[in-house]
Amino acid sequence: MERRKVLLGSGAAIATILAGCTASGEEDTDSPSETELEMQDKVSEGDEEEDSTEEDESESDDKEKEQDEIPGFDRENFEIDSETIHVKRITCENRKLTIDVKVTTNDRDELVEELRALGPAFEDAIRDADADEFFTEVEELHFTLYDEDKNVRFAFFIDVRWLQQFIDDDISNDELVDEMLDEIGDT
Repeated sequence: MERRKVLLGSGAAIATILAGCTASGEEDTDSPSETELEMQDKVSEGDEEEDSTEEDESESDDKEKEQDEIPGFDRENFEIDSETIHVKRITCENRKLTIDVKVTTNDRDELVEELRALGPAFEDAIRDADADEFFTEVEELHFTLYDEDKNVRFAFFIDVRWLQQFIDDDISNDELVDEMLDEIGDT
């Protein structure tokens, strides 16, 4: 019985091969074969998969942008015109605004002078956005000052109420910087 199946299967395979050989001479060579059409379908499916992958990537980029957004804070307006301190990264997680700053001086007096630029930079970034939203969403500011070799020089927290008092003109920029310096002195 198995022998018959093998012979029958072999005969069917030979007949298929012969039919393919004879038909190829009679077909119009300009029209694509079934195999070519199948390959085109597979390529098209691959394109659709690439499109969906691109959509997935753009969705993840949008999610990252949403995570990077700081409520009531306009990053583009947070500018510090200084050759001594450079803001490298700003993130907001768990109601804590984290700011990483690179410092290019070892002189404490020069650093104090440059820190005076932070208050007005915050004021510009928050006033141009939504101050109420910022102060509702952010409870704490965390500063990390690094040197040029990426070693931590200072890390300190600032109570967001001080910044709110500064923006509301209840304390001066000098008083805000003094609060920062007190925090630096405690570290």
